[in-house]
Amino acid sequence: MNKNNDNQSEQGEYIEFNQETNAIDYLKKVLCFLKSIESKPENWKWVAISLHGALYGFAICSLRGTNNCSVSKDNGNLIKFDEALKRSQEDEYMQMYQNSRTLEITGREKQSILTMKDLLRNNFQHFIPKTWAIEISGMPTVTRDCIRVIEFLALETNNFQHHLSEEQKKKIESIIKNIREILN
Repeated sequence: MNKNNDNQSEQGEYIEFNQETNAIDYLKKVLCFLKSIESKPENWKWVAISLHGALYGFAICSLRGTNNCSVSKDNGNLIKFDEALKRSQEDEYMQMYQNSRTLEITGREKQSILTMKDLLRNNFQHFIPKTWAIEISGMPTVTRDCIRVIEFLALETNNFQHHLSEEQKKKIESIIKNIREILN
């Protein structure tokens, strides 16, 4: 909080995030960067980073339900991306309610997620000095596969969707629809 010379306090400006709004923000960024791909192909980097954030975020939301312990390690730290994705595919973690659904990932989707995470996101996020060329012709498929998994986690697990407002659900649906239109 800032104080002026008269000892009157001024209110600062804040923006608030929670696990749901953070994941939605990453999904918005996927769309934002995809919109500029034709004129700026280097934005595939940001698509990969944003896909990772959205996938990880919605996996955490789905696993958490109303219990932070289900997404934490014994030391209280958040589980890593791979563990979140693994748990999202296990009934033990996902079957919280009578209508809960567990994630099922196809072989191609697994490969696309690995490409997005290990080949792209991790190399961009932890960039080692080098010259690196990536083939972008496969990026639409990788993105489509990741979006299908994100859509399931965001809208179909029935584990946290009751935390989302109707406006948030419609926003997620709209973003995903727009992403698919760009990729087709």
